[in-house]
Amino acid sequence: QLGAIDTKGWSFDIKRAPAAAAAPAQPPAPPATASAGSAATAPAAATAPAAAPAAPDYTFTASKSASGVTLAGDVPTEGARGYFADMAGASSGDGLSIVAHPPENFVTNALAGIDALGKLSEGELALSAGKWSLKGKAPTPEARDAVVASLGALPTGKDFAVDVVGPTPVELCNMKLAALGPHGPAINFDGRTTKFAKGTDAELDGVAAALALCPGVRVDVAAYTDSDGAADANMALTVARAEAVIGALVKRGIEADRLYAVGYGETLPLVPNTTKANKAKNRRIEFTIDPKE
Repeated sequence: QLGAIDTKGWSFDIKRAPAAAAAPAQPPAPPATASAGSAATAPAAATAPAAAPAAPDYTFTASKSASGVTLAGDVPTEGARGYFADMAGASSGDGLSIVAHPPENFVTNALAGIDALGKLSEGELALSAGKWSLKGKAPTPEARDAVVASLGALPTGKDFAVDVVGPTPVELCNMKLAALGPHGPAINFDGRTTKFAKGTDAELDGVAAALALCPGVRVDVAAYTDSDGAADANMALTVARAEAVIGALVKRGIEADRLYAVGYGETLPLVPNTTKANKAKNRRIEFTIDPKE
């Protein structure tokens, strides 16, 4: 059953229990005899072995949200209760009750389900009425595909209901843009012009690739500068730079009607314009995806 989870880094020390000694052969029972004038006595019927207890109506849930993981329902042993709580990262296993005779493949499905839940941003693993299910939201398309594949590979994978969604197009755009820099990619210009500095093509390519993930969604392209020069000239310069970035993105296949140029001049510095390094930080291009789109 450990094959359902990643056991890299584990070590095992498991020994086979010695075989029980064979029971001595019993002599055959003497044949039944009949007394004069009476019928032969039939041998007594063999007693049927006691049936194993039927599995109870097991329930189990593991719920993950921004506040953490909570567990509830049934587990077969005290050891399972502690291990499930540790694996899930739950604050405790107090919501779990010890109930013997779990359904077939319970431990395998529970371990694989908890492992899959850990890859989600939020979700719920559940066993109810004999059926396993996992629903939730994955942080990336790759995480979603990995979860679906891991549960589908279980012995009972075809019966494991999986409803896991990936990030929305807007979320994908924002994730890719955030990866380019906390305050936008390093799109630089030559001096106080709208001409892109050498090496900026790669940054513009990255922005275009990110925006392509949410087609049709409005994007505000905002430009900022430092406090050098007149304030009104700085305002005009940032508007022109934002328009230059839009032109570069349109050449890379992004629809012009979803891009809006905004210039803020020197009005919203990130840091005081007191050093050359600070001024460089204040000269920037930021991209905002409109959440209403």
